[in-house]
Amino acid sequence: MSVKLIQLQFIDIAQQLEIQLQGQFDQKQDEEQVIFDYVDPSSGVLMNQDNRNQLYYEMLGIDHFLKDYKQVQIGMCKVVDHPIYGLDAYPATIFTNADENLLIDKLNSIIKQFDFQ
Repeated sequence: MSVKLIQLQFIDIAQQLEIQLQGQFDQKQDEEQVIFDYVDPSSGVLMNQDNRNQLYYEMLGIDHFLKDYKQVQIGMCKVVDHPIYGLDAYPATIFTNADENLLIDKLNSIIKQFDFQ
């Protein structure tokens, strides 16, 4: 599977997840604001931000949040060495404060629609 196809599938998954979680966003209007944003894997741009000049660097996120993941330097690029998938992993990030159980359920139902072979 090409890297471009993986990137497009991630964006499609993130967009579907945002739509499915929209009801939770609407319910919490009186409470804490629910945030949802995701990173375009090819550019590092946060997709729901007005300022497109701010970038999120996936590998720095791995350095900070996934400290136990190994990284390999290949040429000028750092590549994550995933504990299960090895170097066949592509980091992509979704930021949200939505309910964790709801998020996992929705994400699992969306991912079943994709063929990652």
